[in-house]
Amino acid sequence: MGHDNDTHVIPSDLAILGPFDSGKFLEAGCSMRIEAASTGRSSGHPFKRYPVAGRCSGITEKVSNGLYKEGSSVDVKKSTLQLFLKGRAFTGRDRKSDKQETVGMKARSYIYGAFISIAICCFLAEAILQNPVMMLWKHMHMSITPGQGTLTYRDGETDDLDSYPLQYKLKFVPQKVEERFVKQKGRMSMRELRMLKQSSIRPPQIALVCANLEHSPEMLYLVTIIKAILELGYKLELYTFQGGPMQPVWEKAGVPINLLPFDGHKIIVDWSNFEGVIVSSLNCKHAITSLMQEPFKCVPVIWIISEAVLGQRFRRYEIHELRNFVLDWKFAFKRADVIVFPDYSLPMMYSSLDTGNFLVIPGFPVDVWEAKCYMATHTREEARTHLRLNVQDAAIIVVGSSFNYKGVWKEHALIMKALIPVAREFEVNMEKSGSLKVFFAYGNSSSDYKVALQNMALHLGLTNGTVSHVGVDGDLNGLLWAADAVVYCSLWSEQPFPAVLIRAMVFERIILAPRSTATQAHIIDGVSGFLYPGGNIEMLTQILSAVILHGKSFDLIQRITSNAGNYVHSVIATDVVIGYAKLLEIVLQFPSEAELPLPVSEISDTTKKGWQWELMSQQIGSFPWDESLIKKSVNAFSLVDEMEWSVTYGNFEASQNTKNVFLELLNKTEWEEEKLLQIADDVERREEEEIEERQEQLRGSWEDIYRIAKRLERSRGELHERDDGELERTGQPICIYEPYDGVGAWPFLHQNNSLFRGISMVPRQRRTGFDDIEAASRLPLLNNSYYQSILCEYSAFFAVANRIDRIHKNCWIGFQSWRAASRKLTLSSEAERVLVDVVRMGRHGDAVYFWLKMDGCYGKNRQVNAVSQCDFWSYCDAVNNGNCRHIFLDAFKNMYGLPSTWASLPPMPADSGTWGVLHSWAMPTSSFLELMMFARMFVDSLDSQHYFEHHDQKICCLGISKSEVEHCYCRLLELLINIWAFHSAHRMIYVDPNTGQMHEQHKLDTRRGQMWIRFFNSVMLKRMDEDLAEVFDDEKSGRRWLWPHTGEVFSPGISERERRERYDSRMEKRRKHRDRVERIRHRHRQRPLSSRV
Repeated sequence: MGHDNDTHVIPSDLAILGPFDSGKFLEAGCSMRIEAASTGRSSGHPFKRYPVAGRCSGITEKVSNGLYKEGSSVDVKKSTLQLFLKGRAFTGRDRKSDKQETVGMKARSYIYGAFISIAICCFLAEAILQNPVMMLWKHMHMSITPGQGTLTYRDGETDDLDSYPLQYKLKFVPQKVEERFVKQKGRMSMRELRMLKQSSIRPPQIALVCANLEHSPEMLYLVTIIKAILELGYKLELYTFQGGPMQPVWEKAGVPINLLPFDGHKIIVDWSNFEGVIVSSLNCKHAITSLMQEPFKCVPVIWIISEAVLGQRFRRYEIHELRNFVLDWKFAFKRADVIVFPDYSLPMMYSSLDTGNFLVIPGFPVDVWEAKCYMATHTREEARTHLRLNVQDAAIIVVGSSFNYKGVWKEHALIMKALIPVAREFEVNMEKSGSLKVFFAYGNSSSDYKVALQNMALHLGLTNGTVSHVGVDGDLNGLLWAADAVVYCSLWSEQPFPAVLIRAMVFERIILAPRSTATQAHIIDGVSGFLYPGGNIEMLTQILSAVILHGKSFDLIQRITSNAGNYVHSVIATDVVIGYAKLLEIVLQFPSEAELPLPVSEISDTTKKGWQWELMSQQIGSFPWDESLIKKSVNAFSLVDEMEWSVTYGNFEASQNTKNVFLELLNKTEWEEEKLLQIADDVERREEEEIEERQEQLRGSWEDIYRIAKRLERSRGELHERDDGELERTGQPICIYEPYDGVGAWPFLHQNNSLFRGISMVPRQRRTGFDDIEAASRLPLLNNSYYQSILCEYSAFFAVANRIDRIHKNCWIGFQSWRAASRKLTLSSEAERVLVDVVRMGRHGDAVYFWLKMDGCYGKNRQVNAVSQCDFWSYCDAVNNGNCRHIFLDAFKNMYGLPSTWASLPPMPADSGTWGVLHSWAMPTSSFLELMMFARMFVDSLDSQHYFEHHDQKICCLGISKSEVEHCYCRLLELLINIWAFHSAHRMIYVDPNTGQMHEQHKLDTRRGQMWIRFFNSVMLKRMDEDLAEVFDDEKSGRRWLWPHTGEVFSPGISERERRERYDSRMEKRRKHRDRVERIRHRHRQRPLSSRV
């Protein structure tokens, strides 16, 4: 193809770039070529276009220093083209002259300079506008006339001043506690309980857990609450991690004190003895951890949290992904039934831990405490001198909300506007009345807001020096102590009454606050302070003028300040006391045996009059007011800091309960991954075992082989070594079993005593390293949680009695509840020795020994009556909701098939003797089996009558609280042994658990004519047991029947059939063996082929 040397055809895609200067390319030494396309070139076009994604490259550009720089690019609209030029040089128009190029460079320099100047101006303007003073002028317009300033707001949020008080968009709204605890759980309210006629044997019991007994606001708070609780009839027991000077106060009030170990994993307390537990601080979190274990999970817990440290740091813990640490606190907060905060700001800080159990009872004496400490250690003259105030000067302190929000400057401007007439009058009478000083307490002392505040004051016409800014991080108590009046400027409606106003009331200062819900509830206008409509400058000016200019001569002002001081000591404390009294009535569950507390109205006026300062100082004369005392008591024991330090240095370990709950939270995918890992480990282990089996084994002696096999069995956990305790137990005449139901009961069991052996009533809750028995493995019925709950200790009795010869080989058997250790009523070493000797010698024959006796009944005068005045059936009614006689009689008649007209109960005389409780007794093993025969039939009779009512409808006639409904038959079955022992003619011996002395109760001579031997003798019970076994053997209907599942089913007919079946099986095996031998003997044998050759 030929082309004109001067004319070149430029494609349309390049034409949009403008004139193409070929001379530059030639001078730069560009080698431009056109690559051949896979498809032929179009005629008339000297190159082919290739669209690619990216910027065009391959073109060099000459720079001023003579070097060539690569990377110059050409951008084409709507597409990007990369041009590869090959084999053709082309020329264009001549280069521009050097003069033209110089002019172009100057023009570009001017343009760049203009852009840089504009950028610098914008930067300076932005910096100026961001100044705090300018930020104020951005939102408002001020026009000043000589001697008067007018202020007009232009803000969309607060255009209408008449709309005050403003409402926060975020506020704490707790759930209705009474609805959550009473209606949702189907419980009766306190009013309904008081309408029931029920007897009682003890007062309601509460446990209080606190960090220490030092002088502190927290201790004043607890003392005030507990004094009211004791007046309502509660019995209190105090647990603390550290003693202190407040210990005599609690002892004088009759409250027993128990010290807890600092290590929370070693807390040994039976929380089930209490109707509820009150935990008073974050530092007592270890107590919450112990309450997260069985059998204490159902005990109601009220957790009082007044510290903000965890809420302030918790977000940081989540950001740093401290998973175990965060989960540990979350499960602790979830365990508490109610978490009580004394301030509305705290639940907002702890919002990440809210599970619907937050409640606010406003009022905490920390502000009163600090103000009184300051007044005791400082004088008002010192505070005013520190602020450079003269005697005649008037000081006004302007304070605001503790929350941060926009528009605070507007509220300060309103106060300044209201102070202008007052300041003018001070200027006129400066020689007589002194000067006016206004202090605005806001933000930090190092904030730039002070400059904006001064400029605003000058702009409004206030003289220089009248207005000052003070940070709230400074000496706020000194400001309030030195002030003549305190003005609260926040126009927002807040839930809590401001803490700064409480301190001002303690200092007995005049208070001016806008009218809102919180201020109207705590300030009576003209009695304990002054209220003004929000945004009403004229009204505020009138009040300020009356208070500041004429207040010193008015007796009314003196009376108002005094009323404010009395109010802060009385009304707030009264609300706190009444709030906790009502909360206890709602949260706690009162069982049948507990007396109901008195109504809240029964609290004395002396208790409701205010914080109990006199109790804080009655033991030490004068109270040692000192600000360092607060810091010492607060910093003495900080669990949050301790746990954070453990996390930082890698020593933190979550509680075992947290680990168990964490495993339950694994999702389906994680469980599948865990199963795959386990399968892979099993496959790898089996392969290794097969490889080891195929390897050549060295031959050795039988001793070596036995030693190797024993080592392998021990490593696999298949060898059960009989420890020394088990060997000692085999040679003893008696073994005492200790039933327990959860990890929380482990500390109450005997550790190294061969006389005792534990038995777990809960599956997979046995102690590690001990020869304990798991009841569910011996009685499959106990895998059903329903029967596990309603049978309680009898589930362990039935498990031991089922094929008893496999685990128990002693002549005597005994049981002791783990709760006996919590009440410190276990057998002492001396009592154990005496009991073993008496049993070995058989001094009392076939007798029943017990060492926990029945308590007395609780009289109407709220005093415990003597045991002799409380007969057996009255006690049984007291602990079973008044229905013991009725339920026992129905079950007894159903058990023996008595007529419906039968109305007699087995007589239990109310003589000088006592009865055994809490399953702490010992008897011959043969007698124990007789008791189990009677108990199995009695429990089956109870179940047949009340199963559907209790299981389906959750109604229990023997109890009213949640725990009583869950363990419905437990308290009735606890007393069953007394009825059986009395009417089966067994001697009943009481053993003193401390000394071992024995006293026979209800002697046999006095029982004559009172025992129902025909119903309780062993021959009758054995015949009934055999009859039931035959009915079960013959019956094939499969109806729901509890008796066969509570133990062994045995009768002569069943035994004979089983013996015959074993004989037939043995004969069948022999016949098969003979047949096999005959087949082998007579089978056809093929002659070997070698014999035919």
